[in-house]
Amino acid sequence: MRPLTAVHLPAIRDTLVENQRRALRYAQELRATTTDPRVVELIEYQLSNDVQDLARTDLWWITADMTKLVWHTATKSEVLPDWTPDAAQRDGLIVWENGIPLEIELPVDDARGLSAAGLTGPPMKTVQVAGISWHIDGDDRRLAYFTADPRMTVGSDEGRWVTPWVTAPAPLAPIPRPKPQPEIDALVMRLLAATMLISAEPTVATTRPASWARDVPAKSRRSKEVPAVKVIALREVPAPRSAHEHGDSDREYTHRWIVKDHTRTYWTGPGSTVKEERWIAPYVAGPEHLPLLVKETVRIWRR
Repeated sequence: MRPLTAVHLPAIRDTLVENQRRALRYAQELRATTTDPRVVELIEYQLSNDVQDLARTDLWWITADMTKLVWHTATKSEVLPDWTPDAAQRDGLIVWENGIPLEIELPVDDARGLSAAGLTGPPMKTVQVAGISWHIDGDDRRLAYFTADPRMTVGSDEGRWVTPWVTAPAPLAPIPRPKPQPEIDALVMRLLAATMLISAEPTVATTRPASWARDVPAKSRRSKEVPAVKVIALREVPAPRSAHEHGDSDREYTHRWIVKDHTRTYWTGPGSTVKEERWIAPYVAGPEHLPLLVKETVRIWRR
């Protein structure tokens, strides 16, 4: 099974699409032969997903430190501006490195209770969100959620759930969400907005193609870029002057920290008479070699 890295996203996306197509065909066949409401629930979930949306999406990979920054902004900011996607942002598959602190409750506790559909495995209550695919067309907004939990991903050593329609291994698995969950969708749309808004700030973020040399954990001899995947990372900034430079020998930097976003008042127009409030994006401060520490709370959404 391919690892979950930025350079492998195109192949992972293609595998997800093919697995969804298999699931759709199986669901259509099963629908005519069962009355089990739990199985029908799964079928309706599969039928509600537009495979073509995922097949044509752009691919985004958000590095670990940038993930911390956008999650902190989405959950803490009081001044995050509205985000209107441009033509290149209306569809996409985005993966946040190491996932986000959001767990979603699965439809049922007894291994989905779908043994009639061919699913077996240990009971699971929640899974962590690693990525989403989205489609935005005016007021039409569709989200699909994915996890990298090895208990759910096909082909992993820990995987125990067996589906009769999926044969291709993938390090991402769709999270079943048969019912609308507006609270989760609202939070994730806010996270998506924070990701896109901050990625457009050249003083905070950099956007580059995925690279075998930079994005594969093990050293790779390949230097080829993967332009189909946009990697969003923190821009490297000069470290602040150390305490020693100020004559304070007792002070040492031990970590990096997030400076929250805020608004700033500017006076523009003729004679500087027009008051304008501008959003100042959040950023990370502190020496680059130190860890980014953020106090995070995992959110678990239950029905």
